[in-house]
Amino acid sequence: MLWKSATSGEDLFLLLHKKIGGTLDLSSRTGIGLDALVSPEDFSEFVQLTATMEIFFRCVRSATSYMKAVNNPSANELASAVRRDIDLPGHLGRDRMFSEHLLRTGRIAYKTPRDKRVEQAAMDEVGMRCYMCGIALTRRGSGNGRDKYTIEHLWPLSFGGETIEGNLIPACANCNNRRKHMLSWAWGPVQSTYLHPSESPSNELKLSLGLARLLHFAKSGKHPKTLKETALRYQPLQTELTLEQDKHHLYYELMQQVRIS
Repeated sequence: MLWKSATSGEDLFLLLHKKIGGTLDLSSRTGIGLDALVSPEDFSEFVQLTATMEIFFRCVRSATSYMKAVNNPSANELASAVRRDIDLPGHLGRDRMFSEHLLRTGRIAYKTPRDKRVEQAAMDEVGMRCYMCGIALTRRGSGNGRDKYTIEHLWPLSFGGETIEGNLIPACANCNNRRKHMLSWAWGPVQSTYLHPSESPSNELKLSLGLARLLHFAKSGKHPKTLKETALRYQPLQTELTLEQDKHHLYYELMQQVRIS
């Protein structure tokens, strides 16, 4: 398991990864392996996560669209409609867990409002620092708003992330706004990264590497941890990068650095 789920959207994503995305096996027709890559394991995970994200996004989009047209569909009805719409494998449409996860995720993404009382209660239990960049937060924010306190859904509400304590964490306005719907590091600037020491890492690259750190530690150890457990333990998720002089750096090289606890 990639991590321990806390929300319905995560349940759906992890099931799709187990059933489809995570089953992809990269191999060469000529028998040549992937050893020439910086990290064959990470590249394989990138492909599996990317495939899972595409299927997941289409499932959620199809489910919410169907719910707009059909009032209160059953889990089986919704799963059958989504399977036909995006041409999912037949066995998924008959999978009870898939049907139930899809229905709950669709309901949350379609019409569940944010619950300010739950958000505030959850934030009373954690410190006032951004989990991503580590900056100290204030309620009103300073002149530039860099340190303004916001509440982030670790798994986005638009993708089935409930407003519950286990899915809420403090974030500065900058990190929260820039992350938007980014679910994992594989969404970030992976193959386009060619960073020189004379350049400043983009905020998108910092966010993506932070999420790579999050996923790495969430699945490390004997038992998977939730995203929030991991984020609180290893914050800030964004860490300083060490760049060798006169050398361009690739994403997978930088990823090795952020995994050091």
